[in-house]
Amino acid sequence: MYIDATTGYVTLPQGAQISRGVNNNGALAILGTAASSHFNYSTAEDTYIRGGKTTSNVIINDTGNSTVIDGNTSVVLQTAGVDRIGLGAAGNIALFGHSTFGGGVNVIGIANRTTAPTTNPTLGGLLYVEAGALKYRGSSGTVTNIANA
Repeated sequence: MYIDATTGYVTLPQGAQISRGVNNNGALAILGTAASSHFNYSTAEDTYIRGGKTTSNVIINDTGNSTVIDGNTSVVLQTAGVDRIGLGAAGNIALFGHSTFGGGVNVIGIANRTTAPTTNPTLGGLLYVEAGALKYRGSSGTVTNIANA
């Protein structure tokens, strides 16, 4: 183990392992300003990943094709850097980057489709929004307009 006197960074040798501690903080505790992250916490060995402040986001795997951003007011699931599912503090659910709810609470917002389905689903159907209209394409290929824009 090496501790840099200037930065305080700790470097562990390749292949080093962190073993479980003897107290409730677990194997590893990362202390933030207002909250801490714990790995192998308590006798149940749970994992808590938190932002260091109450306004911080928790971002997981932002360098790959999927990202989870857990913020103070919402949780956003992304793939390839694009919002796919959002869960808001007011109980709203946003699908495919939809972000306005018309003042509603506990509602689902669905963004307009980018490309309409061109083949028939084999095990069910497809629900999508086109120009604000809610549509359903069944396994026989019939497209039903459920609600007008």
